Amino acid sequence: MKTSCKFILSLLLVIFTGFSAVGAETPDGRIEGFVSGLNGSSASGVKVNIWDGKVLKRAVSGRDGKFIVSGIIPGSSFAIRLTMPDSQTVRAEGLRCPERGGLTLTAGFEKTSAGHEYSLRLPSNPSTGYSWTLLGKGRESILAFKEKMVEGPEEKDEVGGHAKGRSGHEIWKFNAAAPGRSDILLAYHRPWETAVPPVRYHISSVRVK
Repeated sequence: MKTSCKFILSLLLVIFTGFSAVGAETPDGRIEGFVSGLNGSSASGVKVNIWDGKVLKRAVSGRDGKFIVSGIIPGSSFAIRLTMPDSQTVRAEGLRCPERGGLTLTAGFEKTSAGHEYSLRLPSNPSTGYSWTLLGKGRESILAFKEKMVEGPEEKDEVGGHAKGRSGHEIWKFNAAAPGRSDILLAYHRPWETAVPPVRYHISSVRVK
């Protein structure tokens, strides 16, 4: 009897250990996001839907505009839809989750007027090799890309006057040509690592009056 009990306990231990090992070998992709409204203010209550081709995952942004979605397969492609409380919606497809580490995704709902210039300011650190790339230009008849500028860090080292390794910003400028809406998609990655998914995405939904 004692021998049988020991055998059963040993078998259960092996099975449990096996399940634990399988779980450890299956990393969980994680998307951390922030949604802003006009003038960069936090947008709460934004519905976030993420579809990886098999499973639909949902989240809602909190008072601080932040949301978290877990359970994304590392290295997989996905589509995202964000819906504001006033029903404004923006979509993006063909995004990819990194093989390792989490993904940061920011989105902004903005307004401007025809004939004006729309500027987008994104954090960037050129010393790491990362930079922003315009993946989706949107409707260029409404919002046309003008130029990109690199803004260095405000703080400087005491020696040489340069802030090595510190983050700066990229300024993306667009001309608002006509009334309508245009959605812009940018990715933050190392341009030469074409097979490696970006570590950040930014989506701007711009309404031109």
